Amino acid sequence: LVTLLAGVGTTIVACFPFVFSRLLDFVALYGILLSPVGAIVFVEHWLFPILGWRRYWFNATGKWISWPALAAWFICVGIAIGLWWTETLHIFFIAIPLWFVAAALYVVLAGCFGARSSKAAVKESESSLTPAPVVGPVPHLPRPLWLRLVGALALLTLMVALALPVWVILGGNALYDSRLESYFDWLGVMSVVHLIAVATWVVAGDRQRTAKE
Repeated sequence: LVTLLAGVGTTIVACFPFVFSRLLDFVALYGILLSPVGAIVFVEHWLFPILGWRRYWFNATGKWISWPALAAWFICVGIAIGLWWTETLHIFFIAIPLWFVAAALYVVLAGCFGARSSKAAVKESESSLTPAPVVGPVPHLPRPLWLRLVGALALLTLMVALALPVWVILGGNALYDSRLESYFDWLGVMSVVHLIAVATWVVAGDRQRTAKE
């Protein structure tokens, strides 16, 4: 649901000229907003076990908001605004040092809020994420012919989209302008067909698997 909402929102925003005319700035801003989140995920999953801390410790607290994560994110965004406003660092490069700052902040804040606790009362949430063992082999469910054709169409449209830039370059300077115009038209068609085919292939496949179970 989150991916769907983010995709719809991004698609709507991308339709406005101020976005694609400043695309690099938009991507840099997106990286600044997401960089602290990636650092928090990395620290929680990889660094905490090395430190002897509990992964996913916040799940055991029963609270709704992780203040260490939220505070680390807000502080990092504030630092990014300061670096950008004072022109200390170009907006394209702010996300890189911001990642390390977020990682350090989250380690300190999470440690203060209980991530270092090794008491048995703190339930290891990883166990709840472990899937139940499957008894017996999982049967392979062949997809119907029409669904395989849809999958083949998705693969074909992807290959065409990858081949289109090569086709434009091979035309040389004489055909560059005309082929570039055709490139945008065909790329749009291939993108729409590819997304529809992939969505159909995934959703229909899941429904088939669920029906068999």
